[in-house]
Amino acid sequence: MSKSKNKPKHQIQVVPKTDKQYLTTGMARRLPIVECWINPDWRQKGMSTIVLARQHKNGGYTMGSYLVDTFCLGLKQTMFLVNQSPIKYRLKLGQLFTSQDCVPVDYVAAHNIIYGGIAYADELGFKPEKDWVLTQYLLEADDDAVDLIDIEFGHNGRPFYMAGPYDKPAEVLAKLEKAVGSGNFDYIAYIRENDPLAYLNEEEEDDDDKE
Repeated sequence: MSKSKNKPKHQIQVVPKTDKQYLTTGMARRLPIVECWINPDWRQKGMSTIVLARQHKNGGYTMGSYLVDTFCLGLKQTMFLVNQSPIKYRLKLGQLFTSQDCVPVDYVAAHNIIYGGIAYADELGFKPEKDWVLTQYLLEADDDAVDLIDIEFGHNGRPFYMAGPYDKPAEVLAKLEKAVGSGNFDYIAYIRENDPLAYLNEEEEDDDDKE
């Protein structure tokens, strides 16, 4: 009787040919998270820039960045780099935080901001940026293994839409009216300044001066 039938079958390991394939296989989640950054004023601005980095055995970095509008729109922008040199990673990190400070943030907090922002925006009718289908695989799976943190989304208990330079305000406002009704959200048009909320603060200061 031949023994060849009892030989174990060799499993063929498929090597991803592209960065996109590498991410969708979930292989990046096996790498340790070594850094996670955020702008420290994200609560006040309602806009968080989060950068997460995982490191390969060869010293390279795979990273994802997530621009989350916590007041209304959820994940507005996201991008990734796969197995880049430390120099290229630091260069990109500096570019992402050119106009603002960054501080280390606990991964669980970052996870909750990203997924919570997406969930809040989804209730209002807004979907995450298209590359989320890829960059989600740089984060841990959104399950019970990650602690849930209570984070406030919206501003003063209601959606607050701060129009950006590339938004389509009419479409956004139409969705908000459908989701929560006219008069149940706040809106500020895009102003060519670094901080849209500065306009509101200036108005409040002017009102205080008049009193």
